[in-house]
Amino acid sequence: MPRYTACVAEYLNDHPTYADPIGRLHLLKEVGEHIQACRPPQVVGVFGDWGSGKTSFMRSLQLYLAGVHSRPDALAITTKQNRSQAEEKEFNGIKRILDAENSCKGYPVIWFEAWLYQAEDVPIVALLHEIRRQFSPGSQFWEMLTVSGRTALEASLLMLDPLAKAIEKVAPMASLLMHAVGSVAKASEKVERDRFEVPLSSDQIRVQLNQAVKTILGNFKKESYNPAYFTVRGLDQPEDIPMPRLTIIIDDLDRCEPAMAIRLLEGLKIFLNIEHCVFVLGVNPRRLTDHIANLYRNEAKAAASDGDKYTFAARDYLDKIIGAHFTLGVAGNTSKLIEDHMPTVVLDLAGTKKPVTEELKQVLLNHRCLPPNPRRIKAFLATLARFNDRRFSKNYDPGLLISFAYLNHFHPEIIRKMQYYQGFDAEFIDWTSRKNETGSQPDELNAIMFDGVLPHPEFFSGQPEKGRSKYPDPIYENVLHVHSLFREWEKANTESYIAWKVYVDERQKPAAPVAKVAQSAEILETENLAASAANRESFFNEYFLLG
Repeated sequence: MPRYTACVAEYLNDHPTYADPIGRLHLLKEVGEHIQACRPPQVVGVFGDWGSGKTSFMRSLQLYLAGVHSRPDALAITTKQNRSQAEEKEFNGIKRILDAENSCKGYPVIWFEAWLYQAEDVPIVALLHEIRRQFSPGSQFWEMLTVSGRTALEASLLMLDPLAKAIEKVAPMASLLMHAVGSVAKASEKVERDRFEVPLSSDQIRVQLNQAVKTILGNFKKESYNPAYFTVRGLDQPEDIPMPRLTIIIDDLDRCEPAMAIRLLEGLKIFLNIEHCVFVLGVNPRRLTDHIANLYRNEAKAAASDGDKYTFAARDYLDKIIGAHFTLGVAGNTSKLIEDHMPTVVLDLAGTKKPVTEELKQVLLNHRCLPPNPRRIKAFLATLARFNDRRFSKNYDPGLLISFAYLNHFHPEIIRKMQYYQGFDAEFIDWTSRKNETGSQPDELNAIMFDGVLPHPEFFSGQPEKGRSKYPDPIYENVLHVHSLFREWEKANTESYIAWKVYVDERQKPAAPVAKVAQSAEILETENLAASAANRESFFNEYFLLG
């Protein structure tokens, strides 16, 4: 296997994980217990930025409630042989969730990937079909039941078909989103008026759906369970659920086209707002609010400057639908995530092989130099793995390698400018070290340095610009997290860097001082840099991953 493939094989995927490297089991139990104890109907929101681990969290919630997981049979609790290191972590995570206090194995939970159904005119119908599929022969819930239990469940599922067809006719008339900004209460009144004008009203459909779901849930009781299913997986057979409810987890709603997201939300409120359903929506609230606000804005033909009014209306709309909010905070402690996914890196330092994995890991653990986002951290570590077996001069520095891996991954535009513009690297280093005490940066830097949004207050010589906080949100991409590593490296005033600047600067002058150039060339030769110094656009060329 090629060196790069070998060292990143387990790092490039973005699959959800049960390993819980961020330590959210306490929040998982809180959300799970809320779902078990709440009075349906209810819509629960799990809020978090893209890449914050929402899908992993909700897959873990599905396991906590239902005792079923999305991993292949190789990860079943009874499997003990031939597990890879990654599979062992998944196995331990699954077991930790199943052993958690108040976990309720056998609890009926449906998983719905919203963005797979973007082309659906009536996405609530796709949801009903998915409910039927996940209870049908071959599903884990089907396997839980005895033969008689399966027969009864199959008969119950037949009730969903005519209701799905009725919803397809009624849905276009039942819309909570008005053609102009107004209260949700007025929109609801419109729905109540419209429903009397159709043969089968939304209210009648709701009553029949409630009966259908109640009948389906009635099949999941102690006498209907197949003991062998639970025994082979090392699980206790579930007891009867005191307050039966169907939990439907909807993922990636915020990635859908705005109109589709609205149609699904309206369908939940109009048709599935029933006494046996709890919905869990995993969303980025900023994105979903923007979707709804833009729809309001477009309907009203409003200018972008009117954004605040429509954003507030969008928040009101979401508050009407989502009754309980649980927020996934930033990954404050990322050490376990880094430990779990750190790739092996061995460098060729002027012909000598040197393992540098541990010293690179220590830089990451000792500095808050990565965005607090699990997906972005894993993707960064995959980029870091690309330095494996790379040849470096004596110029190598672990903090510098981390910094340039960061720029290569998150801000390749900076690397391109270092490659193209002579001396840009020096200005960039000076900028990160705040050499310009006036607080302003050169125009070229201003154009690429994230519109002047700086990551920490010490970067400002005085008060930040009007309307801009000196504490920007750390999840935003316009925050430079590695500034301290560049500053730390620059403070060392490495002789080779100073010599290189002299060598390049003096050679560009019409009458280059021969003695000064020769002296700096001698230093560069000592540092094993002279051979390419004359043709370098940047002192940091060997750190660039861009071709």
